[in-house]
Amino acid sequence: MCTYPICVANWAVTSSRLAVVRGTCCMTRSLRSRLQWWYGSILTIALICFGSLVYLRAQQDMQERALRQSLATLEDLAAGLRAAHPRPPREQFSSRPRDFQTTEAAGQPLPAELLFPLPPPPPPVPPTANDAHHHEGNGPSRESGPRESTGGPLRGRPPRPGDGALRLGPPPPVGTRPRPARRGPPDRLEFVVWNADGSRLMQSRGPAAEQLSALERPAAFPEPRFRQTDNALQVFQLGPRETVLLVHRTLSDDRAGLHLFGGMIAAVGGLTIVTAVLGGQWIAGRMVRPINRIADTAATISAVRLDQRIETADLETELIPLAGVLNQTFERLQHSFAQLTQFTADASHELRTPLAVIQAQAELALLQPRTTEQYQGTVKTCLQSAERMRGLVDALLLLARGDAQQLRLTLATIDLRDVAGEACAQLQTKADTAGVRLICDLPQQPVLLQGDAPLLGQIAANLLSNGIQHTPRGGTVRILITADNAPQMQVSDSGCGIAAEHLPRIFDRFYRVDESRGRRQGGNGLGLAICSRLAALHGATIRCQSAPGEGSVFTVEFPATADSEQQTCEQREQNL
Repeated sequence: MCTYPICVANWAVTSSRLAVVRGTCCMTRSLRSRLQWWYGSILTIALICFGSLVYLRAQQDMQERALRQSLATLEDLAAGLRAAHPRPPREQFSSRPRDFQTTEAAGQPLPAELLFPLPPPPPPVPPTANDAHHHEGNGPSRESGPRESTGGPLRGRPPRPGDGALRLGPPPPVGTRPRPARRGPPDRLEFVVWNADGSRLMQSRGPAAEQLSALERPAAFPEPRFRQTDNALQVFQLGPRETVLLVHRTLSDDRAGLHLFGGMIAAVGGLTIVTAVLGGQWIAGRMVRPINRIADTAATISAVRLDQRIETADLETELIPLAGVLNQTFERLQHSFAQLTQFTADASHELRTPLAVIQAQAELALLQPRTTEQYQGTVKTCLQSAERMRGLVDALLLLARGDAQQLRLTLATIDLRDVAGEACAQLQTKADTAGVRLICDLPQQPVLLQGDAPLLGQIAANLLSNGIQHTPRGGTVRILITADNAPQMQVSDSGCGIAAEHLPRIFDRFYRVDESRGRRQGGNGLGLAICSRLAALHGATIRCQSAPGEGSVFTVEFPATADSEQQTCEQREQNL
């Protein structure tokens, strides 16, 4: 059986799943997609809440309107019965079979439903001048007849569906405008009137006639009660002459209109969401455009084009700090690349000189036979060049380890006087050869601190060596150790001094104030850079004060420790 189609199908399903997962992850990680997602979600929730509130309010208004119309019709029926002729109501109403019909009790029981009391109808309105004009004349039925809820008397005939005596809805406020002509109930309003013995006095003829014919006389209550079925509202009350009045209000048209209104709300809400999402996509695109511009600018920066910067004039306020940080990063990157390029060039140049010397001496020795003394001189010159190369390599290795945070300190409590004394002893021969007087000024009390003794000795030796190299014959180089507020090591010389424009860069690698003089005296331009790096590892600061013709003063100030503070207090007590 060939399984190749199955394998292909499995591969297709797996690939589609991976594509969906990757697309979802990309959309989740996209700032633009997340902005649209949150904006659309919040707007959708807000529109759903608003639409639901509007729909519920419309539903409540529909129910209240149906109830008011039913109550108004119920009051009109009661008023019509009160104003009817004293003849038996059945004979009176049976003479008008076109608008309603009188029936006997159907004999079918009503469904058992809860009855809820309703608030009393509004008080009757006082008669107006128009009512007084219509009431002129003789006869008790025209003057003393009962008034309906709106305050006007009823004429001497029973109410009929569509009759002007039937009024829908609540009456208008008194005194605001004349009462309009009253219109009869719509087709969805129907009624039934029962006699005291349970027989039907009259019933409207409409779409719900069969449903009303199946009803029995409900319990009599002096106040209106209502009951609601699935598709209708029924309001009933005890009427005049112990009759029971029931008004049946069909709700199908209202609910259909309500459903149409809900559909309109949903359609408008959906259209609003779609429009908002499309507009949000356009707005998000405009918001992300400056970020893309920043990314394009950053992408154009390379090792040979590090001078480009992001323009902040046209950026939004929120993106200006980001652009500023990136510009600072590019500035540091450019400075680092420049330092690396300069370091490579300087290191190559420094290594080239001793290598050239070694090569020249070796070639000279091989040109012709020489004496033993000549060979010894050649070997001595090669050895000096090799020692210079070794010193340069050791210095470079020390700086590289310091830059990589791989230089570990072996901390111990040491006396700074011992460090200075050992450095002076190591360089005394060099000072004597250069004709420079070397002075070591040490206090009587120990100056204690936490540090690495070999590295602190290298700081002292580099500063003393630098002073000896730049001090003319007959000059003085002095090292001073103090502990007034914190341990300090100060190296001063009476050399030619340093100009102010060179002071900010004297601690840079391979920087020389006088190129020819430094190389002639054996310097490699890394001594002060190593001092600055080792001082920083000990938490110390190094600074230089110098002026042309006045010499230089290098001061290394170490942080105060508990031992140094206690020692300072003891010295002060002794001085007192």
